[in-house]
Amino acid sequence: MRKGETIDLNKLLAQMFRYYRVKIKFATKFAAGIPKDPSKLLDFLEARAPERPPEDATPLDKLAKAVEAEIFEPVESQQAAITTTFKRDGSGPVYEARSILAHLKDCTAVLSKNFLNVKGLKAAVADRVWVQPEMIPLFMDGERADKPDGEEIKPISIFIKGEGRRTAVKIVEYLDKPNMTFYLKSLNDGVITIELLRALFEYGGNIRGMGQDRGLGWGRYQVLELAEIGEEEYLSMGFPKTGCVAV
Repeated sequence: MRKGETIDLNKLLAQMFRYYRVKIKFATKFAAGIPKDPSKLLDFLEARAPERPPEDATPLDKLAKAVEAEIFEPVESQQAAITTTFKRDGSGPVYEARSILAHLKDCTAVLSKNFLNVKGLKAAVADRVWVQPEMIPLFMDGERADKPDGEEIKPISIFIKGEGRRTAVKIVEYLDKPNMTFYLKSLNDGVITIELLRALFEYGGNIRGMGQDRGLGWGRYQVLELAEIGEEEYLSMGFPKTGCVAV
């Protein structure tokens, strides 16, 4: 840019990003793993919080209250204290966009070391990819899922101070082979390509899985569509063009 020239912000934004539509269908049961008992939410969040959270991070106690409000189910029995479920909006179960991004970052751990010649791939995905909508609706046979399909009782090992390890059970609410559609927005700097995304989803769907109880084979999925789309289609879904600049 030469001295005296002005920036055409709309043109710059049009060149800065690429957009993708992703449709996946789970081949197995799928669970989100959100504690149904509000008293367990803080422990759940603390266990997953980064060692050095950003300065503007929401305090975990406030975040726990926000998550509780999004579960929309009062705890009325002892069973709820050992049950995990989905977040919900006004229509039914949803899955968080940040969980999709976390899944993609996790997939880079193996692929970047052994197959993809991309240095710092995990940080590249974290810094260059945004997932929309924030709450992704889940569907069953083309219809919006309004509640989990069922629940399974699973044995777990817990440690009790002064008593050692004990066997307990947890109840996991799940959806059986749901599908969902979400959108990706990435920086157009040559690092995040559709081929890279395809490799991450291929590994994630066939081997790693998404959501809770992946070690039991849950959360395996097939990518039905991974397509680059235009900015117009992305914006038509109601997603923001930019979060900080008025254009």
